[in-house]
Amino acid sequence: LDAPWSASATSMLTESYHSWQIDTLALAEATGNQPLSSLGMFLFRASGLVERFSFDPQRLATFFLVIEEGYDDAVSYHNRAHAASVLHAMHAVLQSSGLAKRVEPAFAWGGDASRNEALLKVACLVAAAVHDYEHKGLTNDFLVNSADERALAYNDQHVNEHHHLAAAFAVLQRPECNFMA
Repeated sequence: LDAPWSASATSMLTESYHSWQIDTLALAEATGNQPLSSLGMFLFRASGLVERFSFDPQRLATFFLVIEEGYDDAVSYHNRAHAASVLHAMHAVLQSSGLAKRVEPAFAWGGDASRNEALLKVACLVAAAVHDYEHKGLTNDFLVNSADERALAYNDQHVNEHHHLAAAFAVLQRPECNFMA
């Protein structure tokens, strides 16, 4: 998988692929504080998603790096190590439960079940990676009660969640980050 990270990071990633266990703080240390982008690239490559959909690897790497930069390390919980942990948990659920295969019939886009299952994996992994993108470490109630600009932009409704998704889609629209183009 032509890994650009250290041997210890490669070992952690390889061991975690068929496991529920991963130490994302140790992964952050082994990858120069890039646990999310390292894990994201590893999972997309090891799962065959890059090849399956002919994703541009450089744009995919840039997408994950930009998303990772949107996780502020000053935020004690909603940071890049947390995002990597959620990404790994989503992978483990998909890997161990066959969830994508079970859900695929409900989203049958054409007759290629295998392709649809892989597409669901892409959607789930990207969703996990961006789920707290640009989180300020503040609750929705705090943002609403303090009349934060995000609360105003999203009409006081699910402020954090709307922002995480809208901001992540904005990243995906950037040419250098649109790995699906």
